[in-house]
Amino acid sequence: MTMQKVLALLALLWIICSSLLDPTADPSTVDPAKVVFIFADDPGVNDLSLYGNSSELPDPTHADIAYGPDPMNILDLWLVPSEKPTPLLVFIHGGGFRGGDKRKFSADLIKNMNREGISVASINYRLTEEGLLAEGINMYPAPMHDGARALQFLRYNAAKYNLDKTRFAATGGSAGGCMLMWLGFHDDLAEPGHEDPVLRESSRLQALAPRGGQTCVHGPTLLKWF
Repeated sequence: MTMQKVLALLALLWIICSSLLDPTADPSTVDPAKVVFIFADDPGVNDLSLYGNSSELPDPTHADIAYGPDPMNILDLWLVPSEKPTPLLVFIHGGGFRGGDKRKFSADLIKNMNREGISVASINYRLTEEGLLAEGINMYPAPMHDGARALQFLRYNAAKYNLDKTRFAATGGSAGGCMLMWLGFHDDLAEPGHEDPVLRESSRLQALAPRGGQTCVHGPTLLKWF
């Protein structure tokens, strides 16, 4: 399967999502059993390229937006001009939770999503020097909570950026794939009564497209399995 076909398949997720979800519904009410799930590294789709040279990326509509208090809590946005709110694909980079950057991203994926009327975000998050195999700073679940806050921030600012908060998807490889699966199947982290209005928003995803994401974040268990 060619990369173009895979990207078209990702775009098709929004049609499926529309059939599953009431577009006026609160995203926090989404049943995880109804989340659309694609393994981007299934046989036939392993030629999907998520990563690229940052020098090749189109200029984002908005760059280095702070979505949280940590210096690593920043994101870029490629918005689609539209008279109605657009769906959003969030890219979460890999790097073993020790490295990576939101600018290491496929320009073709951005262009293809935008062509289909889908806006794109790419996020940075807190990293640890130790990864998953030893204790250190920014250990699990700190990166996952950053991913959740990015989604909540984008929902809180949905009107500002003309986003459809009921149609959020995510893709990414390795640590990014792990994070988006965690977000997709974890209980919603929304706190309706929180003093921070961002944290009142849903952390739900309606579609997941991980590639090579870890299904466990406990280092000793991974070593035992592999």
